[in-house]
Amino acid sequence: MNAKTNTESNAQVTIVGLLNGLHAERDQRLEANDSPRLGVHVVDHAVRLVRGCGLLLHVRCLASRDAPDHDGPRGGVIASMLILTFELQYPFRGDNGISPAV
Repeated sequence: MNAKTNTESNAQVTIVGLLNGLHAERDQRLEANDSPRLGVHVVDHAVRLVRGCGLLLHVRCLASRDAPDHDGPRGGVIASMLILTFELQYPFRGDNGISPAV
């Protein structure tokens, strides 16, 4: 783009600067993805698992004998949340990851 006025020139410089900043931030995210410190810590997974099991036991102890059994759906929701957390801890890796391609 050939700027004809000072205003167009300033706008072009600003836009190019913003695009360079976006590119630099993208590079930082990709470099951070290669870091072994990125991701959900193992302790966090263990806490979620223990809390899910505790929830199932708590509901099981408080449920009346006449109430229908809902442990299966609750367990399914808890398991799906754990799987989702595991899959999303590294968003740029794996088969479901975000690729760096345009």
